[in-house]
Amino acid sequence: MFALSETQKTTSRFYQPDVDGLRTVAVLLVLFFHVGFSSISGGFVGVDIFFVISGYLITGILVSGMERGTYKYSTFIASRISRLYPTLLSILIICLLLGFLIFTPNDYKELGISSLYSALSISNFHFMLGAGYFDTSSEINPLLHTWSLSVEQQFYLIWPIIILAAMKSGRKLAVSLIVIAGVISLIASQMMTKINPTQNYFMMPYRIFEFAAGGVLFFIPNGKARNKLISTILFLTGVALIFYSAFYFDKSTSFPGLNAMIPVIGSCLCILFSKHTPAGYLLRNKIFVSIGIVSYSVYLIHWPVLVFYKYYVFRPINTFEKISIVIISVLLAYVSYAFIENKFRRINLYSFNKMGVTFAVVLVGVLLASNTIYKNDGYSFRVNEYFKEKMNDAGAFHLQQYGGNGYYAGAHIIGDKTASKVSAVIMGDSFARQYAHAIDKNTKGHKFITSMNDGCFFSRNYTAYYAGVADPKCQQRLDFAISYAKKYDVPVVFGMRWIGYEGMVSDPQGNQKKFQNEDEFIKFSVDNVKDIASELDGRKLVIIGAPPGTEGIGGVEKCVNRPSYLPLICTKYLNTDERDTFNKRMNTAIKDAFNGNASVLFVDPYDYLCKDGKCETMSDDYQFIYSDPIHLTKSGAALVWDSSKNKIIKFIE
Repeated sequence: MFALSETQKTTSRFYQPDVDGLRTVAVLLVLFFHVGFSSISGGFVGVDIFFVISGYLITGILVSGMERGTYKYSTFIASRISRLYPTLLSILIICLLLGFLIFTPNDYKELGISSLYSALSISNFHFMLGAGYFDTSSEINPLLHTWSLSVEQQFYLIWPIIILAAMKSGRKLAVSLIVIAGVISLIASQMMTKINPTQNYFMMPYRIFEFAAGGVLFFIPNGKARNKLISTILFLTGVALIFYSAFYFDKSTSFPGLNAMIPVIGSCLCILFSKHTPAGYLLRNKIFVSIGIVSYSVYLIHWPVLVFYKYYVFRPINTFEKISIVIISVLLAYVSYAFIENKFRRINLYSFNKMGVTFAVVLVGVLLASNTIYKNDGYSFRVNEYFKEKMNDAGAFHLQQYGGNGYYAGAHIIGDKTASKVSAVIMGDSFARQYAHAIDKNTKGHKFITSMNDGCFFSRNYTAYYAGVADPKCQQRLDFAISYAKKYDVPVVFGMRWIGYEGMVSDPQGNQKKFQNEDEFIKFSVDNVKDIASELDGRKLVIIGAPPGTEGIGGVEKCVNRPSYLPLICTKYLNTDERDTFNKRMNTAIKDAFNGNASVLFVDPYDYLCKDGKCETMSDDYQFIYSDPIHLTKSGAALVWDSSKNKIIKFIE
């Protein structure tokens, strides 16, 4: 394959093909995870494998250069920029062009600022302060994956300083300082899993231990022959650790911290022992080595391909499409490698030759273009005037139109505040909060007290579980609601998005609850609702089920607010068939569980949003029902509340 013959590094006597094979494992794990193969729920550990490899190779480059007397900090940084930036800038340019063609103004504006941060190698800061890596909103940002590249670039800035200081007293001290740096980073990362999981995930200091683990490997002699049996066992152990983390971890796993040491140790064992065992052929075979050589291009290309495709078709993709995206990403990576990555990887940034000047011009051009897109709010002139007016500041459509906008977590009085007493406690997550505006504006003679918290699984024995941390607020909100209902002898109105919590539930101590399948989770959720109902001691409970939602990616605004020159094929995924979805099954299970229970009333939004087998996304007066794929707008919530209000009020009275 051309990737094996057209690179200078493969002809070096220091070249390790098994390391490129390990890169293939890393990038394929990330690829299959990103396209949506649920069995590889921990495929994000591929990034951690890359960090170990970088630490190993970069430490070797630095130490070798220092020992030969050829090391210069400025030269090293320049070489890293020339190695990584040509492909990165190409991807940024392509993303900005494609974004102009199909993105809504708001999404294009976000792409502009993301591109600016990516070009400056600080996109990890941007994404840390915005949407998290696992947030659903992140699936429409084609540059989300550049966070790891920014972490690498920041590592390149500080690692030479650490190695230079360590090498002043020889290799032994260097190893000691690398180990110390790694241990400090690991301890800090483990502590941050409980304090700020998002910062822990994105920030370079909490990833140093992964680079350091690779750095220590360089000082371990790897050229001498080793016992084949022991090498085979240790190599296969490394492979097993990597695949264990890839298949067992998921978005609820506390990470990085100590859990990250599983793929890190696995990667280290693979690097150390792959060349000493026939089993190492798993990594050093020509196919894996070839893909590994272009893995940087694969990594940069695959996510934009996936995002733009899903954004355009505006629906979940099927298995054939997932596999096709994997294959297309690899094929495009070979093209990128041949014409960009390998061709421009040795640009002399200190020279004013044609190539150096071109690089500078392109970099400045990308920065200016990105800033201009952001400053001009994503160029809204591309959008159909009717929809532009309809969306009324589409950039903030969900924030403005969501039915719970302005009503936040905690206890608040809503409804008719002149009423003499509270009629009920309204409890739940964002699926309860979405009715707050409708209740507040359209309920004469009745006032309610809220006990709501977004992202909370309401249960007496369990709570929401994010990145390895149990959320204590959920049971606090439940305690308040139950206590208030008992003290003042009032009913409870309860709404929750059950589907959002499968795989994200634990006990209060943080012991995650695992489910074998969806049916087991539905039964578990129904049992929790039964527990809540029984704890009310016969007081009335109104349960509001989940609405159907839309099938599209990103919500209504992502479809109708697209550039006017695009065919709106996405609209066929707005009005959906009333079919057997999780929400439908969950609603049915709750309804059946309380059938005949005079103390419980179940309100099914499907009864008011679906008719003749179709579930609408626009009301009869042409107002949008959903502010995103799952939440109701003020109009949508009012439609459900106004239609069911009399039944609810009669029941709780």
